[in-house]
Order: sequence, then C-alpha cells, then structure tokens
Amino acid sequence: MEIQATPRIMEIGDNFVDGFLENLSEPISILWLFTGTLFSIALLAYFIRKEWWPVYSILAVVVSQVLIFITWDENKWATLINLVILIASVPALGKYQFNKKVQKEIAGLCRRLSNPSAGKIKEKDLESLPEIIRKWLYNSGVINQPEVTSVRLKQRGEMRLKPEGKWMDFRAVQYFDAKKPCFIWVSRVQSNPFLYFEGRDLLKNGRGKMLVRLFSVFSIVNKKNDPKLNSGALQRFLAEMCWFPQAALYEYVRWEQLDKTSVKAYLTSEEETVEGIFRFSENGELKSFETDRYYGASKGSKKIPWKTEILEFSTFSGIHLPSRCKVTWELPEGSFNWLELEVTNLEFNVNRPYF
Repeated sequence: MEIQATPRIMEIGDNFVDGFLENLSEPISILWLFTGTLFSIALLAYFIRKEWWPVYSILAVVVSQVLIFITWDENKWATLINLVILIASVPALGKYQFNKKVQKEIAGLCRRLSNPSAGKIKEKDLESLPEIIRKWLYNSGVINQPEVTSVRLKQRGEMRLKPEGKWMDFRAVQYFDAKKPCFIWVSRVQSNPFLYFEGRDLLKNGRGKMLVRLFSVFSIVNKKNDPKLNSGALQRFLAEMCWFPQAALYEYVRWEQLDKTSVKAYLTSEEETVEGIFRFSENGELKSFETDRYYGASKGSKKIPWKTEILEFSTFSGIHLPSRCKVTWELPEGSFNWLELEVTNLEFNVNRPYF
C-alpha cells in the first residue's frame, strides 16, 4: 500500500510547488520592480551628491538578495553584484551617519555662540596683562579689532601614531566658542588609498569626548566621561588659543609671568584648572606652548611633556597668527613628533558651519 501511494504523493507535491510558484510570480515581479526603483533612487542620489544614497542602495541589496534566494537557479550570479554594491555602500552609510552626528554637534555649538559686542579692543584693555602678553596682542594686530566670540578654521597636514610609524595625511575643520571654552574638531585621516579614519574631538562644559571610526563605520576609539580626557581637551584649548589671541582678555584665563619672554597660563572651566607655558620672542612673537599632558587615557597612562612649536605665520582676518605648527611628545626614549599641520582658512565671528 505505501509503495503504490508514493508516486501519487509525489505528484501532489509537485503540483503544490508549481501552484505555489505560479501564485508567487506576480508578487515577485512587483518586488523586482520595487528593487529596481530603490536602485534607481540610490543611483540618482549618488550622482547628485546626496549623502543618504547608501540607505536606499543597502535596502535594495537586501530585498534583491531575498528574491535571488527564491529564484536561485536563474539569478544566483547577481549575488556578486550585490556584494560589490554592499562593499561600496556600507562605508558610505557610516560616513553619512558620522556626518549627521557631528553636524548635529556643530549646530549645537553654533546655537550657543554669542555675537561680539559693538566695541573694539583698545590698548587700555591690555593694561592688566603681563608685558609679553601685551606685546603679543599688540603685534598680532588685535588693537581696534572687534572681540572674538567664535572661530572656525580648516587644517591639513600629517600625523602618525607611533615614533617610527608611517605619516598619514589628514584634513580637518574646527569650531571654537571663544567666550566659554568649547571646541569641535572633525578630521579625516588617510592611511593609504584604501584605508581611512574619521575622527571627532570635542570639548564642552569642561568635558572631553573622542571618537575615531575606521571607514566611518567601526569604532576604534569612543571615550567620554574620563578625567584624563577632560584635562587633555582643556589643555588643547589653551594651546589653540594661539589662533585667537583676543581670548587672553577673557576671565577664564589667568597669567603668571615667569621671565621676560615666558608666562604660565591657567585655564579654568567647570571648576577644573589646567596650565601651560607660552614662550615668545623678545618682540612678542609666539614661539611655543608646552604642558604636561596625559599620554593616552588608559588606566596606567601618565603625564609627560607635550609641546606645540610655531613654524610659520600668516594673516587671517587682519590678525597675525600661526599657520604652521608641529606637535611633539617628549617620551622617555626620546622626542616623538606626531603631528604637523597647516591652517588653510580661519575666520572670526562666523556663527555657522562650513557645510
């Protein structure tokens, strides 16, 4: 009985599968049309330079791959095309998400910026400052200029991660709230034609944050709420006041004369104080900034000397400012020059992002 029933059972099964596939043919056709529409939207968005194009391309890949599995014998070759599209789309999606995040942070900084007062900086405003700081401000050209409440700038240069490491090109933009210590630094580091990192350093309300992503997708560093990172971010802001020397007049900075050409600066934000030494030529041209800074933010990291040297000056918005610098860690085994940068654009009191 069982042997005689088997051919009949197989016939019923074949008829069921044929009927099922026949009933599916129309929905599958609609889904293929939908997939084609998604790919078309993604392609159009790519060509008109819309950052959200990978959202549609990845969705199209997912839907099309499901359809390929259903019709595997006829369309399995298309899996390779989907893989190529996916390899291109995932980093682009990471960049889109990364950019959305930092754009939101930059917009938040821009909203908090205040407008400069109507008055201009006068020589009498400098009277309480050490003599070498007065020379610095005077020779920089800040006299009769408006106060600075915000700064935005562009950079390019090279960096490396260890003393014998390979130099990597980078480009960055940075935004400062000059009235209350705050900055956002956004960079792209190109290790080679196929390998890159996106980074964002942030200082807000006395707290530092650091984010580094490989291909804009994979988090290599994501640190916040760390006392060592907080002090390092404040020390960095203190060093980078060289790009807006008018901040020497603000209350969050206190100056202590060390000798004829050196002063120690104390920066206080949210009840935390950091310090560093500015060194000048006799006529008040800034030469360097140095401080003891945590080398990394790991549990065992310690403070070691960190130095920024000025290599070249340019004029931005009528102010004589450093345009080329190099940054060095003084490690126990020797000097580690890890960063060299050039400022290519700098503007004061422009309360909007570059993009």
